[in-house]
Amino acid sequence: MTARATPSSETPSELQASPNLLRVLVSRRWWPATILILLGMAGLAQLGFWQLDRLEWRRGMNTQTLARLNASPVAVTGDTVWEADWHDRQAVARGVLDYRNQVGIKNRFYKEEAGIHLLTPMRLEGSDLLLMVDRGWIPQAWVSDDWSQYDEDEGLVEVRGLLQDANPHPPGTEVDTMSGGLLHREDLELLGRVLGQDVAPMFLLLQPVEGDSQGWPRRQPKDLHLSEGNHLSYAIQWFLFSLILGVGYVFMVRKRTHRPVEVERTV
Repeated sequence: MTARATPSSETPSELQASPNLLRVLVSRRWWPATILILLGMAGLAQLGFWQLDRLEWRRGMNTQTLARLNASPVAVTGDTVWEADWHDRQAVARGVLDYRNQVGIKNRFYKEEAGIHLLTPMRLEGSDLLLMVDRGWIPQAWVSDDWSQYDEDEGLVEVRGLLQDANPHPPGTEVDTMSGGLLHREDLELLGRVLGQDVAPMFLLLQPVEGDSQGWPRRQPKDLHLSEGNHLSYAIQWFLFSLILGVGYVFMVRKRTHRPVEVERTV
């Protein structure tokens, strides 16, 4: 009488019992791979939690932005005490626009067309303080040394818009000061030195108003990016990757250690 072991998938009663899976995973053969897999799963899960933290940060920023937008406008005067969290805060100012000393901010786009923004000093009413006012965009092809054709109201005017933080050049950057009346950034400290005047630490970005003519310079509504982004979907992906790695590893180990046999008897 002889016996021969052959692979089979017939019935559970004919299968050889598999060893305890947990013992296998921590056995001398498998424990190094198990440790690496656990570290990989932890790393992937950590990326998922990082995305959730980013989502909460984004939601908090959106809440702050909406609160600033819904707050009553700041009345900017020469005596204004500037707050650090006024970026994107609505504001109103009265004064006289100094078109002769306005500058152009290069590399600004409107509907994918290159141009500049006109940044015009406003002498605030009853004060010597200058508030820089971004009046809008003109096409690059129209840029010249004479921007008088884009002048708007003369005398005392009232303007409304969103306060914006200054955008200074990095320390140590050599700036071709006011070359052709153009700058790359809204560097308010630099403008103050060039003009020899006190300049407010923020500038006012004018926004389009319903009923305004579509003239020049062209006002653009600021894109405030209030979406939550893709952080939640990215977090779910990282958690799934971690789960797939762990489950896939367990199935692989089980397949390699569980070898069912059927005893076939022959005479």
